[in-house]
Amino acid sequence: MISIMTDTDKQKLLAKIEEFARDTLATKHLANLLKLKSLDEFDINPFLTKYLSRFLTGKDDAKSIARTLVYARILGTSINTSFGMNFQKFCTQILGATGAIVSGTDIEFTDQIDGRYKYCQLKAGPNTINYDDIVTIRDHFKKMRNVGRQNSRLLGADDLIIGVMYGSSDKLNSFYKVLSEDFPIFVGEEFWYRFTGDMNFYVDMVERFSVAALQTDASEHIESVINELSIEVQRELLDKELKKNI
Repeated sequence: MISIMTDTDKQKLLAKIEEFARDTLATKHLANLLKLKSLDEFDINPFLTKYLSRFLTGKDDAKSIARTLVYARILGTSINTSFGMNFQKFCTQILGATGAIVSGTDIEFTDQIDGRYKYCQLKAGPNTINYDDIVTIRDHFKKMRNVGRQNSRLLGADDLIIGVMYGSSDKLNSFYKVLSEDFPIFVGEEFWYRFTGDMNFYVDMVERFSVAALQTDASEHIESVINELSIEVQRELLDKELKKNI
């Protein structure tokens, strides 16, 4: 049954989203940043370290190398991985979806557009599956249909879906497009519209995530970490120079 979300309910939900983004992403992001004061925290690639430093800053002095290492870590794949690992919990704990009771799906919810109950496998973005995922997802959904049939609950063609948390359908990679021949894929704005019944929810939610980052402004911490790390980089560069001249 479709339940219409009031503006008051929406604002309460967006406030919870902002809190979740701050506590689950921003706070941990800052904590991980503060660990980067030692070279031991990095897997240094000697082929690329100076190359990337020169590419980013035009220099390869200690501070430029430190800046490059820190930027790559805090703006790289780790925050995307953290986001992907937490967004199922985000949907169930904050947005009220039902955690899936059948293996192969992540959440269950009533589609606010067509009113049908959906069994949804969640994906973070439009490039987050590969070739092997095609077979895995198909097998999971096939098993779900068989389980439903055994329990006299026939699942319609549109009841098993893939929900992509951000992006747009035209940005889906080729593996998603193969799956779209068998299952509906709802992406970004359309997924959240079906999930909440609010056409603007996706845009409003994205804005709340950015507000959470502003509340955890790390700019001064970044410079402090870079300065401390550069001291160790300078020491390492000096040691190598001395060894080279012995």
